[in-house]
Amino acid sequence: MTESSTSPLVITKLSVPPSRSRIVPRTRLVEKFTPQTDPGLILVSAPAGSGKSTLLIQWSNSLDQNGVAVAWYSFDSSDDDTNLFGSYLVASLTQALGTTAELEGIAKSLRASTDTKLYKIMPAIINSVVSSGR
Repeated sequence: MTESSTSPLVITKLSVPPSRSRIVPRTRLVEKFTPQTDPGLILVSAPAGSGKSTLLIQWSNSLDQNGVAVAWYSFDSSDDDTNLFGSYLVASLTQALGTTAELEGIAKSLRASTDTKLYKIMPAIINSVVSSGR
C-alpha cells in the first residue's frame, strides 16, 4: 500500500474556511454566481490575492443558508496522486450529500487499490451526485 492509501484525510481540506472578520462583501458577485437554474460548471480564475477564496467562501455560505449542498475541497500539491485526489473528492461529496451506497463503494475501491484510474470511477461519482437529487 502507498502512504496515500493508508493515511487519514485532513478534515480541514474538506471544510469551508471561516470568513475573516474584516472583508468586503461581494454581494453582486455572489448573486451573479447563484443562477435560478442549474449552473453547470462555474470556473473562477484570477491572479493571486484578488479575492477568489473570499468570494467562494461567501458564495458557499450563501448557498448553505439557502439549503443548497456544497462540497468543498481545498487542493494542494499532494493532490496529484490519483487515489488521494479521488478519496478527497468522494469524502467532500459524502459530507455534502450524505453517505450513499455508491459513494461508500467508490471510497472502498479507492482504499483497496493503489492505482485507480479516475476515468473509470468518474461515471460512478457523477451518477451518485445526480441520483442524490441535491
